[in-house]
Amino acid sequence: MPVPADHAPESILALRREQMTARVRLWQQRSGMAPGWEPGDVLEASLGALWIELVRGRSWRQTLRRALYLDWERPRRTAHRPLPAGLGRAAAATAPPPELPPWTAAWLIELSAHPGGGSKAARELGWTRQRTRLVLGTLARQLGGPGFWTDLERRCARLHARAASEAPSCAEVQAEARALLRLMSHLELPAELEEARRGLSTLAARRAADPLGSPAASSA
Repeated sequence: MPVPADHAPESILALRREQMTARVRLWQQRSGMAPGWEPGDVLEASLGALWIELVRGRSWRQTLRRALYLDWERPRRTAHRPLPAGLGRAAAATAPPPELPPWTAAWLIELSAHPGGGSKAARELGWTRQRTRLVLGTLARQLGGPGFWTDLERRCARLHARAASEAPSCAEVQAEARALLRLMSHLELPAELEEARRGLSTLAARRAADPLGSPAASSA
């Protein structure tokens, strides 16, 4: 069932922006966070989290509260969490990077042994597309850390939020949408990112609005 127009994320961000900005200003005064930032800039920096929470059906107040927590409050609390005894920042800075698990390291060695690497090497190895996506997705998750999928989802959400406030055919939005689609086409995606991928396909295919102002899908 389609979302009513006045409940769509882009409509909420447009209609409630002034109220959101006022609440951000109040949050800054009460919490002392984001000093030196304009409330509007704080809001822009959290567009990814705002979009994701609005898509999940939260009210704009709940969405803003959660976005400020995820993007500002939680990172500061984590940064100020004391380190275990015996561990210092200097030691952490010089520690070697974590090694890949043996089974992913074997895949990486196998792929890098073939010219071109990545999906081209997988084809030369005779892997199916599904196995290739599974292998590359696992490697990306291991190399990118536990937040890899969350970061990718946030990046897609920020692009949707940006597209909602800019021209339908914005070249930079289209270029980034296509770049993300290329990346995602090589990975076995979790279910929550499949919807994001379909949305990116729509953004990548947009072209300038017709004389009546309705965007038309590109035939390219």
